[in-house]
Amino acid sequence: MKKIILVGALMLLVSAGCSFHKKSAEVKNEDKPNNQTQTIQKGDQPDYTPEKGKKLYVDSANGFQFTYPDYMKIGLNSPNSVLGDADHKVSGLYVGNYVFVTVSDKNGLWAAANTYFHSFYDEAFSTEKELKDFFDNAEGPTAACLKTSYKNNNGLTILGIDCGGEGGSARYIYIQGKDEDIFVDGYSRGYITSGKEQDAYDQNVVDFKTDQEFSDTLASFKFTK
Repeated sequence: MKKIILVGALMLLVSAGCSFHKKSAEVKNEDKPNNQTQTIQKGDQPDYTPEKGKKLYVDSANGFQFTYPDYMKIGLNSPNSVLGDADHKVSGLYVGNYVFVTVSDKNGLWAAANTYFHSFYDEAFSTEKELKDFFDNAEGPTAACLKTSYKNNNGLTILGIDCGGEGGSARYIYIQGKDEDIFVDGYSRGYITSGKEQDAYDQNVVDFKTDQEFSDTLASFKFTK
């Protein structure tokens, strides 16, 4: 049976996309937007030393850590994410072009993040063959999502969806923890709306060079609380 995967919602998301350019620069705390703060705290004691070519990011305030390629810059917060809107912004940590948002009952974002993610995930195809058959038999422009999963070295469950079709693509990932989760917004790039925000993005965000490097970062992800 054919599935129609929230075409209207996906098309609305894709229509709001922007183009971006990247260049490297050091992130300084005073350059960060005044929103949800996620920083490396002095005195943090990493559980291990990352392998050659990688660095370790530790967020003691929100209780997580992960490794990432050493050519990237981590530390800038996004202006917004798909969980927010113009009046109620929900920021997160830029990890390449992805936005990592800490969600929990405590910060009031858990329900919104789960509703958003599962509105796509629960209707997504499970195999590439199903997805191909859907597009091959679709009448007119449409869009659909494919379920994905990611390995984690610390026993965490990581669910994902890759959505595509007319208008562009989107990726969303959900990392399940005990008292808090991480919602990964792989679509909005923070919904930049000002020149200042764009400058901060251009100067401080460097994306992953390959999907494998991104998968390796997810594999290393660990909650520390």
